[in-house]
Amino acid sequence: MLLTMEDRSPPELNFVLTNVINDEPGDVAVFKRILRMVAARSATFVPVVLDCATDEHLKRIPTPERAARFKWTASDVEVACEYVINGQGADLE
Repeated sequence: MLLTMEDRSPPELNFVLTNVINDEPGDVAVFKRILRMVAARSATFVPVVLDCATDEHLKRIPTPERAARFKWTASDVEVACEYVINGQGADLE
């Protein structure tokens, strides 16, 4: 997707990326790739951190709406609880 944004999208188009980015090597690499794409497009980059209460987060994770949008869903609520409680992201996309 980033290549399409960089190589094939007119500069006047805007994009909203909803990624979970933690302080881990793979996530840092994704973040750096996003920064390169932003620079290549001479775009403005506005990072935003979203946060919500754990109980609300756990309600929204397994919803059919998320599954329909190809977002992460947890069939095992215990796994989801551990993911959220351990601070592994404000969103699981």
